[in-house]
Order: sequence, then C-alpha cells, then structure tokens
Amino acid sequence: MDNKLIDGEPFWKQNLWVVWICQFVTYVGFSVAVPFTPFYMREGLGVADGDMLKVYVGLSSALPHLTLATMAPIWGVLADKFGRKIMMLRANILGGLIIGSMGLAPQIHQLLVKLGIDSIEPVHVFLFLRLLQGVFTGTTSAAMTLVSSCTPRAKQGYALAMISVSLFAGDIAGTVLGGYLSEEVGYQKLFIMTGTLWIVSGIALMLFTKENFQRPVKIKSDSSTSPFITVFLPALPLFAIYIISNMARFVDNSQLPLVIEFLNGGEDMPHAARWTSLVMAGGFIGAMLSGFILGRFIDKHALLISLSACTAAGFFLLAILGLLSMDHLQQYRVHLNIPGFPPDGSAAVYVMLLIRPFLIFCSAVLEPVWNSWLAKLTPPSSKGLMFGSAVTFRSVGQIITHSLASALALHYGFKAIYIAGPMLFFGLIPIVIIVEKKLHHKLV
Repeated sequence: MDNKLIDGEPFWKQNLWVVWICQFVTYVGFSVAVPFTPFYMREGLGVADGDMLKVYVGLSSALPHLTLATMAPIWGVLADKFGRKIMMLRANILGGLIIGSMGLAPQIHQLLVKLGIDSIEPVHVFLFLRLLQGVFTGTTSAAMTLVSSCTPRAKQGYALAMISVSLFAGDIAGTVLGGYLSEEVGYQKLFIMTGTLWIVSGIALMLFTKENFQRPVKIKSDSSTSPFITVFLPALPLFAIYIISNMARFVDNSQLPLVIEFLNGGEDMPHAARWTSLVMAGGFIGAMLSGFILGRFIDKHALLISLSACTAAGFFLLAILGLLSMDHLQQYRVHLNIPGFPPDGSAAVYVMLLIRPFLIFCSAVLEPVWNSWLAKLTPPSSKGLMFGSAVTFRSVGQIITHSLASALALHYGFKAIYIAGPMLFFGLIPIVIIVEKKLHHKLV
C-alpha cells in the first residue's frame, strides 16, 4: 500500500499537535473531577452506606461504557459519511454540557422533587447523566480517527502513541489539580470546571484543525463480497484483545480511590482525595513515559513490547496484592515534609506511590499497539467505523471489569481484585501470540 494517504496528509502534523493539545485539555478537565466520584457520592450526593457506595461507584464507571459501546459504531459510520472533525466537535461540546451538569445533580434533584418526581435520589440523577455521557462523548476514538485518517501509514504507530501520551499527560495534571481543588472548592464545582474545559477544547478544535474530507464514492462491483466480511470480520480477533486487555488494565480503576483510602487507614483519615490524586498522577506519569519511550518502537517491535508489558503488569498487580495484605504498613504513619504532599500518610500509601507508575508504564503501551494494528488493517474509507467499533469492544471490556471489581470488592474485599488482575494479564499472553500470528501478513 502506498504510504501517501489522501485526506489531509499535507497537514497531518498540524492536526496531530492541535488534537494533542485539545485532548490534553479535555483530559485535564476529565481528571479534575471524575476520579473523585466516590468522594462526591459520599459527601455531595448523600451515599453514606459503604457497601452501597461500592455498588454505585461500579455503576458510575460501567454505565457510560454501556451507552458508549452502543453508540460508538454509529458515530463511526457517521464520521465516515460526514467527516471526522465534526465528530470531535460533537464529543467535546455535548459531552462538556452533560459532564458540567453532573456538578448540578443535587440542584437537578431538587427541581425534580418540586415537579413531583420524589422517588429518586441525587445519586440517581448523577448516574443517569453518566449514562447519557456515553451517548454523546467518545473524544478519544474521535481523536484517533481524525489523526489516523490523515497520517501516513508509516507514522501511524507514532502518531497514535503521541495521542495516548496527551491523554495521560492531561490525566496527570488533572488528578493533581483535582486533589487539591477538591479541598478548596468542593467536588460539585470540579464537574462544572470539567464541562467548561471540554467546551473550550471543542471550540479550539473547530478553529485550528483541518480536514480535506471527501465522502467515499460507492463503486459498483461485480463481487458479492460484503464490506462487513472484507473489513470487519478480519479484525474480530483484534477486537477480542481489546476486550480482554481493557478488563486487565482497568480492573482496579473504579475502586482505586476507595483502595487508597483503605491503605491510608480508612474513611476517618484525612486527605483521601489528595492521596488519590498523587497515586493516580504517578500512574499517569508512568503511562506518559511509556508512550515516549516505547511508542517509537511500536511499529517494528509490537509483539515483543505487548508480551513483555503483559507479563510485567501482572507481577506489579501481584505486588499490590501483597501490599494489601500487610496490615502493619497501613497502621504505620509516615510524616514527611514533602512539598505538595499531605503532612500525614500511611507507609502503605507511599509504597503504592512507588508501585503504581511501574504498573501503568507497562499496561499503557498495550492500547497504542492495538490501535496501530487496527489502523494498518483498515482502509482509509472505513477508519471511523473500525475505530468506533474498537471503542465498543473496549467499552465491553470496561463494563465487565468495573462490574466484576464492584462485585469482588463487595463480597470478597479489595484483595480479590488484585487476584483477578494478574490472571487476566497472564491469560492475555497466549491470545496476543495467536492473534499476531494470524494477522502478521496484514501488519507488515
């Protein structure tokens, strides 16, 4: 296939960097608020029962992926018909309005009560908005599709890895900022801030990205072979990897704030949001370094990188399992005068700060590998459909893993999550080998 792609190649670098900056801003906004959902539910939405909090946290993480899984292929088809840029605008602006409304969930609940709808709680309003979020958002797939559609084939692994770096860099800045702002302005205002940043990002995309989109012309063919068979079916093994790898990568994601609170000594200990922000930011630093260091090797050494990453990530999850078993580390308090850190924390939290970056460094490189393979398997006219479908399968993985983590935490405790995680990573290794062997001739 010719490395020269139509549809925007002359300005692919400009699009890459504009999308990079806008995705960074979007994820700063997202991470300012969403990681602290468990604490918002407890303090702002009135969820006092610990077991119900675990359930609601799991639902909050799973519900947007449920609707996203349904809508992503539809948005992908529309992107192939009407352009990729308009899909990014849809995701950012409408998503911003919905996420900003989450900060107003208590006020929306009061309004509903005045209208006679008094059978629901504020947390139910929040969960409905999370469900609605999945219908209209999907900024990452829209960004991947726009960048992929105008980037030369030989540079697609690099470009998609750089987009992943922007997400993690935004996550770093957002979680650190959110951990401190939550103590100053409260969790409600953080969601409103998120919505504002998403809308600003959407306006910037509208002004500064370019797209020379030409609607594909239907060509009559004597062949009876359906595009579904020629394009979609060959990628099904890869989509299976999206499901399993997302189950492994996000197995503790929804419950992580509560895990960190537990490691720090429980609900009665202060600064849970700030410790959460620091631990998550450390993980995002690992992810960003992973993109910079390993991203350049994806196009030539994807199989070796993915297998090594799965193995190492599994062992780091086992290390966290061991950490959860060390009660004396949770009870031992450490008082260090480190700028930006809370004045008091358990030894277990400090150990978690060391482990988490290595875990995410390994697991974060997997998604760019799969995206690079998908980009090489897909003709330019079907990029939107295929990356939208990837979001569906990725979301299926996250629906399963968030539901699983919630059930495991509720019935068996947090340790059970860190038993399931390594099993998923180690189980992924033979699947990756088989799929790469099956698709190898199409990936070179």
